[in-house]
Amino acid sequence: MMLVAVDPVSKTVVRLAIQRDLWVDISGDSSAWITEANFDGDANGYSGGGPAVAVRTVEQNLGINVDHSVRIDYESFE
Repeated sequence: MMLVAVDPVSKTVVRLAIQRDLWVDISGDSSAWITEANFDGDANGYSGGGPAVAVRTVEQNLGINVDHSVRIDYESFE
């Protein structure tokens, strides 16, 4: 999982890689590795699915506001 911040004024980009084994609280329901947030959101039919749960998890645990998200799987990456 990666976070990217783009500043169009200074024309800079900052990237933060979030390790997949980071232990976090997921939407106040449970604790697990951060990669579980995406899976849980899809598997349990949460509003917005996995991406929405992943965004909420990052915001709540890291205190970072996420404006937009993109999910890319390995097949799309290839």
